[in-house]
Amino acid sequence: MKVKLIEVHPDNCTGCERCGMVCSFHLEQESSITKSRIKVLHDTDRFAWDWPLLCIQCAEAPCIESCSVGSLYRDESSGVVVVDDTCMGCGECITACPLHALALDEEKAIIFKCDLCGGDPECARACEPKAVDYVNAHQLQYPRLREAAGRLCGMGQKRAA
Repeated sequence: MKVKLIEVHPDNCTGCERCGMVCSFHLEQESSITKSRIKVLHDTDRFAWDWPLLCIQCAEAPCIESCSVGSLYRDESSGVVVVDDTCMGCGECITACPLHALALDEEKAIIFKCDLCGGDPECARACEPKAVDYVNAHQLQYPRLREAAGRLCGMGQKRAA
């Protein structure tokens, strides 16, 4: 079985947030950016960028290790990090995630994150400029992904200063 993952191309992002709207509608039957598993970070003033942000299904997933009740695990067949129904919503996994790509559903008091829509991610299908693309894992451009993540972290540090 070929493993597929989402690759983010921030230079292609227009900031339209269509990815987030289709994600939340698909999973929650509601178009709501706050219930989407993908977020688009915007900085139009200082750096002039839009950046899609979602779980990248880390090989070494700190969110799994941080969960004291074992609610997060990696699905053996898909490789996707999954949150099960034993989640208490403590938020330790959010803190542990280097991208902060998990979120708390305050109404349900549980954590939610991207699960790749079971292998057919709505966000990638809806993204016309291909800022979010679903590709075979061996096609991921790791150096570019690492460089892009470094730029994102660097911008976050500058902003906090």
